[in-house]
Amino acid sequence: MWTKEHAKAWLKQYRPHVSEDVRRDLLDFHAVTVLGKPGPIPSQFVRADIFAMSREIQTQDDLLEPHLENCIPLPIISLSNRQFRKLTRTHSAWDFSRDQKIPDEEIKKIISASFCPMRDENGRRPYASAGALYPVNVFFYKFTDSNDFPAGFYHLLPRSRLLQARGKKLSMRLEGRLFDSGRLSPPTFSTIYVLNIERAVFKYSYRGYRHGLIEAGAMSQVLDNTAASLKFSARCLSGMYDNWLLEVLDLSPQIYLPLLIQQVGVEAPANA
Repeated sequence: MWTKEHAKAWLKQYRPHVSEDVRRDLLDFHAVTVLGKPGPIPSQFVRADIFAMSREIQTQDDLLEPHLENCIPLPIISLSNRQFRKLTRTHSAWDFSRDQKIPDEEIKKIISASFCPMRDENGRRPYASAGALYPVNVFFYKFTDSNDFPAGFYHLLPRSRLLQARGKKLSMRLEGRLFDSGRLSPPTFSTIYVLNIERAVFKYSYRGYRHGLIEAGAMSQVLDNTAASLKFSARCLSGMYDNWLLEVLDLSPQIYLPLLIQQVGVEAPANA
């Protein structure tokens, strides 16, 4: 089992190779993308004309040539095609059911299948990581409460296949502000992808930051597919308040960078 002593030894081994200049540059760059504690929503996010343009962009390809010449047509893959069903994602959940929640044992299965090492001699995880460094930490916030699996924050220890309690359940008001569950019905749990910048850059320098973003995207796709295979739904949320999130997780903003929140639950009926 991966213990705290192993973690300290690993930290002592790689930290001397982390360039302070590289770390500072990446922290400064990342800070430009950060939403701090709650305040006015950036006008660009909610302007009606921008929203209309976004809807239009969804229907357009990014054409590099003015004419559709020298093109090779591709087949349309149907969701009913069994050969490709596991590879074809469904739509993101717009809202979640208030009454139906994912059972605790199913939550554990989803997490283990999505992020924990597969049963082979190399302990590889279900997603790719440059240099097998796995710099993206996974945290969870469970909305539903039970005696054996209380609501609150958890940190995944993937090699040990353990969920370590990180914090208790928040008030409904804080849940709504952090996870957008005030405007929408809360999911069963939220997944929080957090990059350890030191672990990301000690080998690949600046490029390690890019690798971390790619890894988080691959992880979210695996979770999306795992949830869908069990008839559950997911949606991604990037409008989180980064600093507040680090505060409730008790993580240093000099080392840990929140990248994405992904919510998983039972999708609400379309006419609900």
